[in-house]
Formats: sequence, C-alpha cells, structure tokens
Amino acid sequence: MVETCEEEILAGTPIAQIAELIGISEPSFYRHRLEDEDFESAIARAQAAASEAEIDRTNALAKTATVDNWQLVQFQCRQAQWTAGKRKPKKYGDKVEQFISGPGGGPIQSAISVEFVKTGDSGTAQSKG
Repeated sequence: MVETCEEEILAGTPIAQIAELIGISEPSFYRHRLEDEDFESAIARAQAAASEAEIDRTNALAKTATVDNWQLVQFQCRQAQWTAGKRKPKKYGDKVEQFISGPGGGPIQSAISVEFVKTGDSGTAQSKG
C-alpha cells in the first residue's frame, strides 16, 4: 500500500484518487497518516520529492509554449508555482518583506521626554508625562 501511494504521489495523483485506488476513503487516508508514523514519514518524503518533480515538469511544460497555446501553458505553470508555494512555502513561497520608514524614506524619529517636578515637603521627585 505504501509503495502504491508513493508512486501515485510522485505521478501527481491527488490524495482523494489515491485513497480510492487503495480502497479507503480520503478521511481514512489522513487518519492513517496521523496514527502511523512510518506511513506519515513515507508520504511526507514522497510529497517532498513530488514537489521537486513538479518543478521539473513545469520547466519542461514552459518550453512547450507556442504562439497558439502560450496562455494555457502560462496558466498551467502559474498553477504549478502556486501549488509548490503552498506545499513548500519556505522554498517556493512568495517572499514578503516589510519596511517602515519616516518621511521621505528616512529613519523614524523617536524621542522620550521626561520632566521631573518637586512635590510637597517630602522632597521626593515624581516623573510626569
């Protein structure tokens, strides 16, 4: 069963179809992954390898674009990129950087102001602000 799952994952077969092929429901497939560490490990390795294989297939697909089918090929490549980004976000996901700056792109100005006032007869100082 594990070998069949690995082969099908590498071929890009959706989990729902793999579960049907091996004679179990999709929820049972995922439950089995939770309950059996060896099965989970084998599936995770197969999915990692499948992501790499999908990138190779996408590169080959991009080279098949012609004047007549370039839009379809572009759509298929973008779909593959999206899937790879969701499966392995650290490697294939979008990199998001956020910068905060002050006016004109300069540094943010910050200042702290403390005012001490003398109170009453005790002679102790308190901060105000």
